[in-house]
Amino acid sequence: MAYLGVPYRPEQHRAALDALWREAFDPKVDAARIPARTKWLYEDNPEGPATTFVVTTDDTGDAVGCATYLPRAVVVQGERVRSGVLCDFAVDKHHRIAGAAIAVQRALAKSSWASGHRFLYGFPNAASVAVCKRVGYKAVGATATWVKPLRSGAKIKIARAPFAEKPAAAVVDVGLAVFDQALRGVFGRHFDGEEVTTPDARFDRLWERARPKLGVSGERTRAYLAWRYEGFTTARHRFYCLTRDGGREIAGYAAYSIDDGRAILQDLFAEDYEETTDALLTRLSVHLRGEGATAVVLSFLGSPHFGDRLKRLGFFKRLGDRVMVVYIDPSLDEATRRTVLDPASWFILDGELDI
Repeated sequence: MAYLGVPYRPEQHRAALDALWREAFDPKVDAARIPARTKWLYEDNPEGPATTFVVTTDDTGDAVGCATYLPRAVVVQGERVRSGVLCDFAVDKHHRIAGAAIAVQRALAKSSWASGHRFLYGFPNAASVAVCKRVGYKAVGATATWVKPLRSGAKIKIARAPFAEKPAAAVVDVGLAVFDQALRGVFGRHFDGEEVTTPDARFDRLWERARPKLGVSGERTRAYLAWRYEGFTTARHRFYCLTRDGGREIAGYAAYSIDDGRAILQDLFAEDYEETTDALLTRLSVHLRGEGATAVVLSFLGSPHFGDRLKRLGFFKRLGDRVMVVYIDPSLDEATRRTVLDPASWFILDGELDI
């Protein structure tokens, strides 16, 4: 049996894609939300509509797999570059040992050059990394996951004296709170904090002031942030902002969602990734503890120096990572290519990983 990757045509392939998505999606996702997610993800992106390919069999013409990339503006060494983020890769379970996955990913990747996307990037699951490499993707690096405990709670277990667990947890919690208050006195004394659900004009001004001149970073305009986080259909996101000048300007923000009591940092941007970010994460920790969160969790790919800063702020590195792969237009200049393939040049969090 041979497979052919072809552009997605709704009138021809929609029913097959619905079936693939139902099989591939987490069972906890409400199926009734899938149409709203599809419109949001595939049609409403301010950078333009998504590109989807399906893979069909040569004997029946049935669609047995799909792959997509979303247009994304990325700044590389200070220059705006059009790229794409991989998502929604699925293959029918009866065709996973054949060439369907390779056929659809190869067709999708090659289509990106003609449409002006200079590179594609994404975080395929472990089983899909080999497929991407066969197609021509390069492995850049792996994310690191960092966790900062805010409350000890059920983490403290005393086998011979369970009655002492709550008092012990209370003592540890006081220590964690005192640690953050001390950090706030060092890093955050010149700032205030504010939580919003809708990005405003201050976010655009922050991006224009602080857009990176080096490395690789996704563009963070007000329009993109509103689409990506406020418009997200299956989780609620909030922005915690580090403010100054009486709230007239923001020096940084963290976009987060709450999952089982843990605050998952989806995005982080600040005027610098040094003391301003330290102040932001410290004030955010104090705020989230007051909201009842048990921990702050973030996964990132980037310079190891940022991990060193996280350690000093009370974060612990967890086992487990995800590999980022990149497919580069061969016409891309060598300097940009080297930057894109250097993991230390990136700064990327969960908001770019899972859409």
